[in-house]
Amino acid sequence: MSLTAVAFVGIYCLGLVFSFQRPIYGLAAYLWAFYNHPQGRWWGLDLPDLRWSLIAAVVTLIATMLSRSSGTRPAWHASWGVRLLILFVLWVWLQSLWAVKQAYHIEGAILFTKYLVLYFLIYRAVSDTNLFERFSFGHIFGCLIFGWVAYQNAGPGRLEDVGGPGLQDANMLAGHIATGLVFAGIVFLNCRGTKRWLSFATIPFMLNGIILTGSRGAFVSLLGAGVAVLYLVPKTSRRIVYGLSGLAVVLLLILGHELFWERMLSILETDKSGKREASAQSRIDLVGYGWEMAKDYPLGAGHRGHQVLSPDYMPESLLTNVGGVVGRSAHNTFLAVLVEHGFVGAVLYLGIMIWVIRTLFRLRALDAQALPPSLGLYRAALGGALAVLFFSGLFVNALKAEVGVWLLALLAILSQISHDSIRGHDELGPREGRQKAVGEHSGNMRS
Repeated sequence: MSLTAVAFVGIYCLGLVFSFQRPIYGLAAYLWAFYNHPQGRWWGLDLPDLRWSLIAAVVTLIATMLSRSSGTRPAWHASWGVRLLILFVLWVWLQSLWAVKQAYHIEGAILFTKYLVLYFLIYRAVSDTNLFERFSFGHIFGCLIFGWVAYQNAGPGRLEDVGGPGLQDANMLAGHIATGLVFAGIVFLNCRGTKRWLSFATIPFMLNGIILTGSRGAFVSLLGAGVAVLYLVPKTSRRIVYGLSGLAVVLLLILGHELFWERMLSILETDKSGKREASAQSRIDLVGYGWEMAKDYPLGAGHRGHQVLSPDYMPESLLTNVGGVVGRSAHNTFLAVLVEHGFVGAVLYLGIMIWVIRTLFRLRALDAQALPPSLGLYRAALGGALAVLFFSGLFVNALKAEVGVWLLALLAILSQISHDSIRGHDELGPREGRQKAVGEHSGNMRS
């Protein structure tokens, strides 16, 4: 057995064992298995074909149920974001009665149910700013692993299939790494000493990984994330963010190669007849065909229903053949939700988005009540990462992106921590509350 495989198993098992001391270690084992997916690595041939992530999730769930939870903390289902997510999962299971392809739909219903359990695990395990920071570092260094694997597998064409489960597609991989890139930039501002420079060192590898995928969606999403971060970041850090953004642009110009820039410019380019590049134009054409499907299936066609129905609605030129299955995915998150989960699913999905935006705005308003800057920076990280998913979703179906569930849970956690901080500030008075907040933040940064 290779040393890499031994190291993977050793770290994984340690996380599971220590999860009964603190569930966060079980989540660390889960992230470790997610970012080092054995079935997708050369050293994985030395290991049994197990559901490593699922085992870590089950063990963490057991450890979480056995651990004591804070009696003053709101229940995991207290926020409207997760309530809407619960309704969405229930709706997906109800759709099993009429889904056009039962096998595909049951697979999707199970997947979304797992995501709901994962939300619960994250909410219960990440209970303070210290643990929030640890989870953030887990995500950052996981994306570093993807960036390193991408660097090792760089070739003349677009990079594909170096990610974990659900990230085999270049666009999905790039979008996931882009969320880690946003977090790395914010953690660089939020930490001191070794942690600051470790997070900074991950940025070139993540950015290079995004460039190697040649994903136009990820490029656009980073621009959108930059706007979101500048709006949500505390005013005291805004000038530094401008400076870091400039450095990121310089790094992008250095690392970007000819194929990458050709693909980015193709977003705006048209030929002499005024038509867009074929791939970009096809995504526009898909909207019309998707709308026809949605009108014919107002309750939704079920998971992967867009792919199943596409041969009946689209010309052969738009269809693809992947593994002998002829069809075409939606390449747009809202369109996929509308076709596959109907108008009810679309309303629930929009409700979750509205909750996200409303929560971020409310957290920004807390700056006027002396919210600690560290929490304001994490707010910007979450807002930027969620913006990445939104804008990536214009180019690819990001509904199944697992990182979206992580971010929803973290947003609910940050909202609770931020409001608790303000309440403590009000109870102690402005000066004492501010000193307490600064002291707690300093302790977290040293831990």
